[in-house]
Amino acid sequence: MEPLERIKSGFEHFKKEVYEKKPDMFAQLKEGQSPKFMVFACADSRVCPSVVLNFQPGEAFAVRNIANMVPPYDQTKCCGAGAAIEYAVHHLKVENIVVMGHSRCGGIKGLMSIKDDGTTSTDFIEDWVKICNAAREKVKAEHSALSLEDQCTRCEMEAVNVSLQNLKTYPFVKEAVEKNSLKLIGAHYDFVSGSLETWEC
Repeated sequence: MEPLERIKSGFEHFKKEVYEKKPDMFAQLKEGQSPKFMVFACADSRVCPSVVLNFQPGEAFAVRNIANMVPPYDQTKCCGAGAAIEYAVHHLKVENIVVMGHSRCGGIKGLMSIKDDGTTSTDFIEDWVKICNAAREKVKAEHSALSLEDQCTRCEMEAVNVSLQNLKTYPFVKEAVEKNSLKLIGAHYDFVSGSLETWEC
């Protein structure tokens, strides 16, 4: 199927099977959004959070990037992520921020494959995934005897934890967590075994 035809047929299916079957929901969404969740998920085509977690339109404010990473608070770098977090917490008043890692993540494999001297071979990717370098260092220190594949699996989980800690560097996130109006949740989706693990930070 040609790309434009695929897009059109996909929309027609959505319109017929979702939009037209849920008029009350879409009427409400026309007035605005009030999602309970913000989700950081990987851009990987196999792990769409709306599909995996069955979120309906209006239920989750989602940010997708390489390896579902959350950079630490910095007003001069990664402003897109900061703006999304600020909007979700300040304006949408989300009650939960979920960071969802996944199995066989190419971004995490890239992180684990960075040379020890820190040199990079890509324009953007390696500098981006270094956001979770602390996860790489922990896995390398504690699990050096494991294969690269097994180290990557452990790093997928550790990188989620680094991102959860990075969320706490945002003053408005820290304040909301301390007021118990916001929960930070880690998740790991294994699409090989079809399982999901979750934990609170």
